[in-house]
Amino acid sequence: MHQHILHTETINAMIPLVQRIADDLESAFETAARVLRAPSYEGLDEAIADNLDGVQRYVRELEELGGTLRSYEPVRVDFIADVDGEIGYVCWETGDEEAIRFHGARERCEGLVLSA
Repeated sequence: MHQHILHTETINAMIPLVQRIADDLESAFETAARVLRAPSYEGLDEAIADNLDGVQRYVRELEELGGTLRSYEPVRVDFIADVDGEIGYVCWETGDEEAIRFHGARERCEGLVLSA
């Protein structure tokens, strides 16, 4: 999938939708993990498949917005962004009101905090 370079304003405008998708993703992931830890798998094949399909669907929704899922717990999403002429990733994590961390392609999400 080809990703577009976004601006932080565009990313931040999408955060309410990203948060809703992340909530659904976390729920589907937790359910899938709980099902996989069940002591008996009898009759669980369909439940596992349904939950994993849900996880994949939510990941695709994030990708359609231009994000790349980096973590399930917590949900962490990177967006390719242009910040003051530098191309890198703007990182959003569950609970963040805005995408405020910026890092280069070879760095992790604990990068620079964008100024307000």
